Order: sequence, then C-alpha cells, then structure tokens
Amino acid sequence: MIVTRKKSFLALFSILGLSLILLSQCTGSGSQQVAGDGEDKTAGTQKTNERSPGSTGQSLTIAVSMAADEFATLQRLSDKYMETHTDITVQMNNLPAKEAYARLKKASQLGEAPDLMLLDNAWISEFAALGFLQPVDEYYTGEKSSQRIEKVMNQVKWNGYMWGVPKDVDPYILVWNKKAAEELKTDSGPATAEEMLSWNKRWMKPEQGTYGIYVDPTDPNAMLALLSALGGTMGEAAMPTMKAGEAASVKTMESFFEPQDAAWDAKQYALNYPALQAAPQAANGPVWQPWDLLATGKMAAMVTTISEYGRHKNVGVAIASLPQGGGPLKGVWLGGRSYSIAARSTDAKAAIEWIKEVTSPDAELKLWTETKKLPTQLSVYNTPLMRGDEHFHSYDWLISNGKSLPFDTENAKKLSTLQSELERLHKGETDVKTFGERAAKLWTAAVDKNTATPTPGGSSEPSGSSASPTPTPSAGSTPGKLPGVGASASAKPSVK
Repeated sequence: MIVTRKKSFLALFSILGLSLILLSQCTGSGSQQVAGDGEDKTAGTQKTNERSPGSTGQSLTIAVSMAADEFATLQRLSDKYMETHTDITVQMNNLPAKEAYARLKKASQLGEAPDLMLLDNAWISEFAALGFLQPVDEYYTGEKSSQRIEKVMNQVKWNGYMWGVPKDVDPYILVWNKKAAEELKTDSGPATAEEMLSWNKRWMKPEQGTYGIYVDPTDPNAMLALLSALGGTMGEAAMPTMKAGEAASVKTMESFFEPQDAAWDAKQYALNYPALQAAPQAANGPVWQPWDLLATGKMAAMVTTISEYGRHKNVGVAIASLPQGGGPLKGVWLGGRSYSIAARSTDAKAAIEWIKEVTSPDAELKLWTETKKLPTQLSVYNTPLMRGDEHFHSYDWLISNGKSLPFDTENAKKLSTLQSELERLHKGETDVKTFGERAAKLWTAAVDKNTATPTPGGSSEPSGSSASPTPTPSAGSTPGKLPGVGASASAKPSVK
C-alpha cells in the first residue's frame, strides 16, 4: 500500500494527540471538581495561587465539609488571604458530610491528614487524645481566648491545651407553622413534651399529605435535641439516651414517632419521617422537601438548627426553643465546628495565619450574612448588622442557655454509632426498644462539660459560668417562644 506524505503527517499528529489525552487522564488535575453526595454538588478539590515548578514557597492543604454556598464564601476569604501571601499554595477539599469523620480519622491514622481540618466540636477531644492534632495555643495570644463565646471555647479544650479555633455555633431549635398554631387557637409552638406529642398526633398523616413535627431520623445531633425535649418522661440523666432503653422512654419514642395508635410498624415510621439523606430524589416518589411542606402548612413543625432556618426563612413560620428537659437535660443543644491543625503538619505557622484570616470578626460576619452560621467572636454581636437582626435577642438567649455533649474522648465514635443505630431503626432492621437499649449503652456516665474542664491530671474542675455572647442581658421568653419573637423584654423566661 502506498502512503502519501500528507497521510503520514495526519497519522503522526493523531498518535501524538491520543498520547496527550491518555497522559492527561493518567495524571489528572488537582483542581478538578469531584461530585459529592446529593447534599453538596461542589464537594471536591480547589487550588488557588499555584506556584511555578522549583518554587520554595509553602503548601497548605485544608479539608472541610460544608454546603456549596458556604464553601464558595470560604474560598473567597481564602483567596483574599492569598493576595498577601503569594508564596503559599492552598488546596481546599470539601468532603461529603456523611464521609468527613471516617475519612479524616483514617487519613490521620495513616499520617496523611491535611494540614488543617474543620472538625465538629464533638470530634476534637478524640482526635487530640489519639495524637492526631497539635495544640493551637499560639493562636490565643493576648486576649483572643476571652474574645470568643466561652461555652464554645470549652468544647475545644482538653488536657490543659486548646486544640481548635471555633468557627461557628449552631443551636438546635423548633421551627413551627403559624397556621398550625392558629388551628389550636394559640400564637406559639409546642412548649412541653406533652404538647409535642399532641401536635404529632393531630397532624402526622402522611397518607393524607400532612406531617407533624419532623426531625431527620438519621441525624444523631438532631435526635439528641429531640430526645432532650422529650426528656421530661425520661428521668434525670446527663444524656437523653442514658435511659432510652427503659419502658417509659420506649413508650414516649413510639408515641412520638408513630402517633397512629398502632403496634410499631417500621414502614409507617419511614413514611412519617423520610430521611433527608434520600434527597435530592426519593426512591419511589417526588423530591422530599420538608421546608416547602412546612411553609405551606402541610407540616406542623421541625427540629432543626438556626442556620437551616436562616437559609429557609419564610413568613409562614416562626422559631421557638425546644421544650426544656429537667435536671441535666435542661438547656439548648449547641452544634459547632472548629479549625484544627494536624499533628503531621509542617506548616503550622501558615495554618495559624490562614485561620486568623478566615475567622476574623469581619470574616465571621460575612459568613453569618451569607450562610447564617452564628459567629463565635463576641465583637460580631455588637455590630449594627447583627443587632439589627429580628432574632438578635433569640440568638443571645439560645447561646446563653446552650449545652454540649458531656466530656468524653470517644464522643465522635459514639455519635457515629448512634447514627448507625438510627439508620438501622429507619430501615426496619431494629425496633424502638432495641434501639433504645443500644443507645443507652453509649453514654453510661460522663461529666457535664459545661460545668467541668479536664485538667492534665485527668480530674476536672469548675470552669465558671459562661458569658452571654452580648454585653447586655437577654430579653425574656415565654413558653414556645424566643426573645425577639413577639415576647416583651419583661416576659418571664421559660428556662432559668
């Protein structure tokens, strides 16, 4: 066969082009977006300020887990930092929420953790005790430690050191539909455990398209907040799960999860409480949108966080504190996250400087404005923008009455186990009694971290009262309401 010179060149260029394509597929690109779970389509990796080959600048790797809009805001704050630190390369990785704990723990065990990790506050003591972190006391020079909410600061203390820099705080609340309350001839949400059971019994009719008080059945933190609200029937305990296996507690949970007055039915439970993790598309039906149902009056109320409410605010709904359990259960469950530096990191100084940039008062105010995560810096609560928020006094009250998990270096592992048990219950692999018995074994005895701080010797000592996030007293609240939501400043607080 005779091959012309033109055809020879074409064949050569084709081979070269194919080689380049294969090479690029093998090497990949660090800035390529990798789709995460259904909640976050931007989970993946982003790089900024790439250095030229041979540069001697520093490299900083950061792992977080957050929604797409929050990640975008954080990226902009990071880019601002890069403008004045041109010798540093930053690589940010946004992990899917359900995978973050396991992936970061595994990477730490293998010595491959990123320089910086955004950790749930409940994980920090475990990561520190396992030697995965290095102290960040260097960050808290001068009066920096006193410039943050003390209750949040207590969550990052262990063995006499600080292991994280708090980023945000996110109290659990009850969001209720105003029309649902009007039907009961009241202007407030359910204020007691009994009223929550009553609301559920009245509206939980999924076969008719209506729902009672929703809670994500696979979210361990939301479930702890709910069980605390139902705690009046669960006796005196430091954790709402500690007596979850007892007959009275099992009955309360069954009555709440399935108010249809029938024997426990796993299929009915799944119908009453579709899991948010099923989003964006349920297996055999339309997209599950609880916020839309709540706004239109097809759902009576929802256990959720301040930030989620802020992202879905609607004129048809209002916020309230969850009913308060007695004794140690009294208080508002506080969620929150902090930046921690990996023990293996050799760029601790660069990491500290980056943290200072993205947790400054201006940065926290920006993050609150765009993502509705409450700040941890006290000064932010004195800004006109924050004070002008209609729920300002409610934020103050919630944080002032906040509580967190009892101190335990295995809290992260226990929360992961609790989530697994919740998923098994939701799938019908166990019943409420079995779930309660297993949950009760997780926290059998613990020191309340809000009243004690661990010391190097392993003992605990009082940490003192936690300051309010604002310098002025909180406004009062009435049952089912929060200050700043139709309650006068002289109203008697529902929790003392």
